[in-house]
Amino acid sequence: MGLFDSLRTKRSKDSRDFVASTTASDAPADVDWFKPRTDGLYLGQTPELTPYLRFTAAGKVQETWSDQGVETARGLLATKSDERAEGEYSRSGLMSVVRRFERPVVYAVQDSCFAQAENGLFDGFTARCTNTNTRETTSIAFTFSPDGG
Repeated sequence: MGLFDSLRTKRSKDSRDFVASTTASDAPADVDWFKPRTDGLYLGQTPELTPYLRFTAAGKVQETWSDQGVETARGLLATKSDERAEGEYSRSGLMSVVRRFERPVVYAVQDSCFAQAENGLFDGFTARCTNTNTRETTSIAFTFSPDGG
């Protein structure tokens, strides 16, 4: 047995011991806590342009920024355009959207800052928004606006 074989054997034994010593209490308590509503838009509160997010039940998210109001944002999100960014979200509160030929924008929902409705879905939340192109990070509070309302 060579030196590399003995090191490989030692490493694999350590990893098996680590997996065996890991218990269920070491795992996160609940990674399925983020449940956004899919029947409308989330409006962000920022001093300049307003960000709008729309979620689908299939784990997709769409984003647009506009200063023209909710109805204009609904139109921008309804059609495929350069104004709309698309991506995916996870039930752990992470989402990433990207526009064509640009770097992604990453949102991380802060679990201590959300408004949950009676049905368990979110009526509002605060997310940390990181633009990987400009390397700017801001905290944005989102509130829900139902379709047709």
